[in-house]
Amino acid sequence: MTSLSLLLALSGTITLQSVVKGQWDIRSEIPLISGSPVQNLAGKTVGHFMRAEYQEFLKNAKQDRKELPELPGFSFEAAADRKVSNARVVSLVVGTYRYSGGAHGVAMSTCFNFGLVGKRPKQLAWNDVFLPHHRRDLELVLLGRALKKDHADWIQSGDKNSFSDAELSRFWVKPGVGLVWEFDSYDLGSYASGPFTFEIPWSDVRAYMRPQNPLASAMTR
Repeated sequence: MTSLSLLLALSGTITLQSVVKGQWDIRSEIPLISGSPVQNLAGKTVGHFMRAEYQEFLKNAKQDRKELPELPGFSFEAAADRKVSNARVVSLVVGTYRYSGGAHGVAMSTCFNFGLVGKRPKQLAWNDVFLPHHRRDLELVLLGRALKKDHADWIQSGDKNSFSDAELSRFWVKPGVGLVWEFDSYDLGSYASGPFTFEIPWSDVRAYMRPQNPLASAMTR
């Protein structure tokens, strides 16, 4: 049976759920975020992303079960961890876990940050926060942290020595402390290496940030 539940709305989430015994168990807890223009954009963007991920997995599960009914039951879980949610800054991480048969499932994280750029609400990329000409400086900070982590094999071997725009934007805000970058399994090493988290204090990157920083209100407690 497939159901859309609004019962958790009072706790700040809407739960999407589809369960067919022995075939799949698919759940997504979508955060309700609204208020300021920044919060409204965050709620709309994250809600759209999570609904699309849910619907895509459900569609694929239905198709795959028809073609390969002998596979074990599929599962999908998604939830959002709100790090900051105020009128000027919203920062959160959507964590998902997918299992579609095979030796193991796959856990992934997607970071979302929203703030004011030129007085308009915007989903923030790394270059909304950092000066573009300091890109390599920012990369070197991350590479330096990765070199100190066990099993960051592709960094330590030298096979990976830079980051894409999407990877540089994979951070969330820890108010009064700094930024935390999230990397999934396979990003910096094999699956066995696991995910990686790098907490970077504001003091380590402040010099590379834009003077009109959309995260400025989160830089102090």
